[in-house]
Amino acid sequence: MEVAFPILLRQSPALNLYHFQQLTGDQQSFVVEQYGVCICARDGNDCKILLYQVEGFYVEVYFNVKLQTIRELKSFNSTDDLQPYLEQITLSGVL
Repeated sequence: MEVAFPILLRQSPALNLYHFQQLTGDQQSFVVEQYGVCICARDGNDCKILLYQVEGFYVEVYFNVKLQTIRELKSFNSTDDLQPYLEQITLSGVL
């Protein structure tokens, strides 16, 4: 008996980066859409790159604006990979 993916996800313990990377592209897209929080965006060469936080890791969604499709999903948990986004943060309103 095959159980639908969303039901399995709700019954599973917290998703980690390793388990996320074992999912199909469609399943990864579903997880990002349902459970991710978009925290930043930047422009790529021919796409918009959206940064999501999902559980304890990050997912970059490379979105082709012209074709309105996801070109790539890149997941990571290293804060080093956040460098392109840190340049966008200003502290002027905090100081």
